[in-house]
Amino acid sequence: MLPTGAGGRLYVVMVARDALELLHHAVTSLLDRAADASLNRLIVVDNRSVRAETVALLDGLRQRGIEVRTYDERSTGRASATWRWRR
Repeated sequence: MLPTGAGGRLYVVMVARDALELLHHAVTSLLDRAADASLNRLIVVDNRSVRAETVALLDGLRQRGIEVRTYDERSTGRASATWRWRR
């Protein structure tokens, strides 16, 4: 069972670029451990993956209802200019 924050909610953001094996293992492990529905939101941020296998995995995650956002670090040169996260 995963630890949760205030109100029993767990939010996870994963950033990946063509890290198929690592991403698959991390998502699978996280979803298995969050079987008690403590995982309220999982966001996978794709930083310009180009490997066909990784793109297929990301499409599969979308089909399962997992939010996948595309982020192009090179479009701004600064991560903070595009992504602002609330704490």
